[in-house]
Amino acid sequence: MAIRSKTVEYPFATALTNLATNTALGTATRYDAAAINVDIPETASRTFRSVLLVMTFRDVFTTVYNVTAHRMGIKIGAVAASDVDTTVTFTATADHMQYTVTRDATAYFNTNYSGTTQSVIASLAVATATAANVNNITAKLVITYDYDDSGVDTRIKTVRIPIESMTAQLTNASQQIGTNQVPALDTFLPESGKVYKQIWFEMMCNDGGNATTSFNLFCSLDSESAVTRATLAQGLNSGVFFQDIWVRNDMSTAATHAFKAYSSLTSRFTNFGAVLCVTYTYSHTSSTRILNSLVMGGIYDVAPTYGNTAAGDKSQFSKSFQIAEPGTITLVQSGLLFLSNHLNYTVSIGCGAQAVRAYTVTTAGTMCGNASIVHRIDAGGAQGAGVTLAQGANTLTVNWRSGTATTGCSLSAIVYLNYTSDKHSSGDGAHAHSCLWAGYIGTANVTDQVTGSIAPVLPEADFWLNDVSAWLTHNAPVTVAAFEIAAEAAAGEGFGDGWIPIMVMQARGVAKVSTYHFFQTVPTVRRFPGDAMYNPVTGTVWDFETARRYRAWFQTSGHFALHFWYTYSALLYTVSGSLSGYTGDGSGITVTLHNATTGEKLKTATTGAGGTFSFSWYDNTTQLYVEAQQDSTHVGRSANLTAG
Repeated sequence: MAIRSKTVEYPFATALTNLATNTALGTATRYDAAAINVDIPETASRTFRSVLLVMTFRDVFTTVYNVTAHRMGIKIGAVAASDVDTTVTFTATADHMQYTVTRDATAYFNTNYSGTTQSVIASLAVATATAANVNNITAKLVITYDYDDSGVDTRIKTVRIPIESMTAQLTNASQQIGTNQVPALDTFLPESGKVYKQIWFEMMCNDGGNATTSFNLFCSLDSESAVTRATLAQGLNSGVFFQDIWVRNDMSTAATHAFKAYSSLTSRFTNFGAVLCVTYTYSHTSSTRILNSLVMGGIYDVAPTYGNTAAGDKSQFSKSFQIAEPGTITLVQSGLLFLSNHLNYTVSIGCGAQAVRAYTVTTAGTMCGNASIVHRIDAGGAQGAGVTLAQGANTLTVNWRSGTATTGCSLSAIVYLNYTSDKHSSGDGAHAHSCLWAGYIGTANVTDQVTGSIAPVLPEADFWLNDVSAWLTHNAPVTVAAFEIAAEAAAGEGFGDGWIPIMVMQARGVAKVSTYHFFQTVPTVRRFPGDAMYNPVTGTVWDFETARRYRAWFQTSGHFALHFWYTYSALLYTVSGSLSGYTGDGSGITVTLHNATTGEKLKTATTGAGGTFSFSWYDNTTQLYVEAQQDSTHVGRSANLTAG
């Protein structure tokens, strides 16, 4: 068939006990996660394009200490471990902190990963100004690779299923999060011959900590005994962004489950939610229905008031995307993960025709880093379906407003969109899918930084790019800080010099060191090769694959990392024909392809002898037409048509 690209994820179990730090990395205790098997069955023409190790850790401090360095390690099989050290140079403040750190392990994987399975270990060591402890250490590999899908039956994928948040905080009594939000995977995942490799919950929220008593999260499924997660230190009275990976490979995949949680102290874990992730192999040959699991940018709102407090004064965001897969398109469990930061507030969220759902974000102590909310948009969510899917063009509309005058800041969101379809004749490798490209990982405490050249690669020559989203993590002490991410203008883009803004956001806190996450769709991206869309600001569209540098400017200095999620399909249909009534042999005539609904010019081609022309197109439902002009008297337009 063709060279394809995909991204799969593999988690390590969270380290719940304390890890001793020291004043130097060489004397700090090294944490080695329990080894996991990383299975990648597609071997033909395999090239690792981006392998990102993502780790988080939280302090267990009783007084304020600076984190001065961290060491991230990766080890495949019997090969020697590879370590990368990073020096941290900003000063801690009088609160708890959580860090998100990333490491690019692409070269190490290309050199050392072979065959279809390897044992892998991730490692961490942390240095602090005074010997202390950290805990709640999470680690995950996000692996993007190219492969030849010709004749490949056993394939692997990762899907992400949102678990809708609570509207307020957890109490100290066990409560179900929603109603049976964990689906029966055996039937939810439609492919045949499934073998589960990793099943895990990525749990997240602001922990809502206040006062000085440490506390724990407890989790369970159904009536089983609850498991105790890491003890979160609270001697410094801070509400810290909480992330935890709960691996549940022992979970029954034949039944739905009630997801339950509680806190050892009441009024903790604000808007607790999760994403259920599953990495599994399946038989491509015998599968007739496919689950398409996408990761795209949702909304972005820089303003600190989210459309103010009145119902008629809401903010709104619409996201368009294309569905080209064949057969019945069925929306299944999907949602948005909202990320914001600031102190106590309420926000009301609704998608499409949904009535808004009010979420109360509470951190009685000082807030350090993000708050988060998971909001479902499928029929099984609390507010019902928020989008209707069909082949061709689709739109997701998100509405939100605050319920308090003092509210959150810089709301952004990740869309986890899941839908089933028939399998296309080109194979599911050409279906819409999402990949992560490791971009830039900062090693200095900066306010203005220009990256090296970044050049993502899509292996197919023709494709439809549904979304490119920038994922920014910024470890910094923030009170109120604006920032901007810009892409270097390439030749033919605007004036071919300078910087094109792709993300403008704001962080608000109380000068506390922690991780701030932002996830934002990049505007005016070239949707397909030959895209004729004109943008009056830049003079053209922005080409994601073009090698370019990126620039980050921050009002408050810190360590940042910039990576990109991109979602595309390579399903191709054809619009072809021949002109009539021309002079000469009919060659060399400019033909343009248009959207019949909007009139937008999409592509341009030149005829061959006999007036023949051909365009590739990316679905077989959009109404199109073709125009041609040889001279002032030889002009024509086709009837409306669809690609076939």
